[in-house]
Amino acid sequence: MIANKKSIVVFCLLLVASFLNAQSKTSPLVSKGDKSYAQLQYSSAVQYYKQAIVSKRANLTADQKESVSAKIADCYWLMRNYDSAAAWYAKVSSVAQESKAQVQYRRAELLAANGEYPGASSGLNGLSGYESRSAGYKKTDRMKADSADWTIKYLDGINTNYFREFSPLQVDAGLIWATNQPKKFSKNGIMGWDNMGYARMLSVGDTTSLNAIDVPSGRNLIDRKALDPKFPKKLASHYALSDADLLGRVKIPASLIKKVKSIDAMATPIAGIEKYSYNLAHATYNKAAEKVFFSANIQDKKLKNATRTVAVVEARKDGSSLTGGKFILTGKTSYSVMHPAIHPGGTALVFSSNQEGGKGGYDLYYSTLQADSTWSSPSAVQGVNTVGNELFASFAPDGTLYFSSDANAGLGGLDIYKSSFKNGTASKPEHLSYPVNSSYDDFAMTFSADGKSGYFTSDRLGSDDVFKVSYEMKIVIISGDVISSETGKGKPGVKVILYEKDENGNWVKVNESATDADGHYSFKGRPNREYKVEVIDPMDSQTVEFNTDNNFTKKSVQTVTLRDKKPVVLPPPVPDTFRYVIYFDFDRSKITKESEAILDQVIAKLTENYQYKCSMSGHTDQEGTAKYNLKLSSKRAENAKKYVKTYAGFAERVNTAFYGYAQPVIQTKSRKEAKKNRRVEITIAK
Repeated sequence: MIANKKSIVVFCLLLVASFLNAQSKTSPLVSKGDKSYAQLQYSSAVQYYKQAIVSKRANLTADQKESVSAKIADCYWLMRNYDSAAAWYAKVSSVAQESKAQVQYRRAELLAANGEYPGASSGLNGLSGYESRSAGYKKTDRMKADSADWTIKYLDGINTNYFREFSPLQVDAGLIWATNQPKKFSKNGIMGWDNMGYARMLSVGDTTSLNAIDVPSGRNLIDRKALDPKFPKKLASHYALSDADLLGRVKIPASLIKKVKSIDAMATPIAGIEKYSYNLAHATYNKAAEKVFFSANIQDKKLKNATRTVAVVEARKDGSSLTGGKFILTGKTSYSVMHPAIHPGGTALVFSSNQEGGKGGYDLYYSTLQADSTWSSPSAVQGVNTVGNELFASFAPDGTLYFSSDANAGLGGLDIYKSSFKNGTASKPEHLSYPVNSSYDDFAMTFSADGKSGYFTSDRLGSDDVFKVSYEMKIVIISGDVISSETGKGKPGVKVILYEKDENGNWVKVNESATDADGHYSFKGRPNREYKVEVIDPMDSQTVEFNTDNNFTKKSVQTVTLRDKKPVVLPPPVPDTFRYVIYFDFDRSKITKESEAILDQVIAKLTENYQYKCSMSGHTDQEGTAKYNLKLSSKRAENAKKYVKTYAGFAERVNTAFYGYAQPVIQTKSRKEAKKNRRVEITIAK
């Protein structure tokens, strides 16, 4: 959850060269706190600030107390004591304009640390560069989807609840890691940032000696009294050494001394680098060249009582020792160069720096090995840097780049990502699923040659610890049968398409197949996904939506029954009524040849069934008088009846009617079109 340049520098080895004299009475407590803060002595600053709040002599106003509370919260944040930081940020209702964005970010991150992702997402609204992170907090379930692939273990043999163990590196069969356990358990050998020891590197020759156990539950709250409303004016307990009171001696718990002694009995300090004072950590190893690169504070003796930035050292691995060490990438007093990661090819070195011109905080840079064995001027790695911090780079044996970021979409704090890396450009970062990533800081991943096991660092238990990780992709068999409702059996040759819902809620086609001879289909899917199967058949298509939540080893069976039963074809119903029409020439009632053919059909229908009866109605166009047209329409109807009677001999089943021009079917003055009105309509019915 590191989100400030100073916090990264301190955590990653930035040194405060000497302590202030806390007994000085010549300056107000707040001034002493400010001076300690400026020199990155956050542990000391916290004590001065807290005393100023409760001191009657300091006589702070309400606004001044709130300002000092904000500084205490900042100190705890920078010491990565997030539980206490949250408690103190809660006391701050208003902050200076220049600090609002920083406090807004930190408050949002503290919500994320507690799993309050909706609030964390809202808390980042309006912060430029954090849009992806805000959106990611709305999709944390998706980021945990591959959790079944990962198994993590806690290295009980080297971890403590008090000190920080971080940046593991596999070297052959052994393991190197960094720790801030003091070399001597007293005020000697500790730094003012958090009253811990300067970071140094330890190693074991055989990782099988490490005791890997299930991850303990819970979190070690370093500043319990700061979180307890019953003690609002009490100084925080320093039993965990994280915020030890510089006004008194640090008492080391006996249990901690015993734990560290057991670690010392198993682990060995890295030999050959004794000449480097202050902090050493985060190593990377190139086996082909037998070279080790690591971070170290610059050694300039002129920097007494000043901040020492971090640079990169190159050394040769000679058995279990490092020899010929030299600084190869150095920043300036204003910025650091740290966390080196050597590419397996040995010609590219990726590292973090907070130099000017970056996107924000610490960015990833790279240098290439030159013909004269020097390293080129740094260039920014393309494709991964953000307004936040990109840190703790490492390369897997296959060349995959791993790093941590606190501004990309994640679960909170620093999360681990991976990218392909080529010629200074990295692919879009891929977030590693929970339980590797958590709502706290997760970083410094190292993998074995086969890519199936490794180690990483997390502070999810309250302090940085090294965890062992193993990876095995879990597959869910999505299968089923397509059943025909026609036969009741599996239907072969039916197209089946598998879709997966992406993080934006869109269905994406992932595979296509056809049912076998028994109507069976099968796909390989993943746990914790939303899928749908679409079955496409000429007679029917169906879609089934489902999920594979917790289907880590089981099959997900989706059987579909097609509605493909052929319908029974019935003969068309026999109508009860039949209608015919015959037409006449203008002012004529004579049956035409065309009309005779239709009247023959009438005769046939009447012959078909003796129950049929026939009615004929005569009509004319609208030329002439009504009286004349009534007579003409009557002749037309009678002539039609006479034709039927002549051929059939059943005049008693035929009746006639006539209407003149009273019922036209078309209103027109055209004599040609008016033929539609010169007609006899014939109806046959039972």
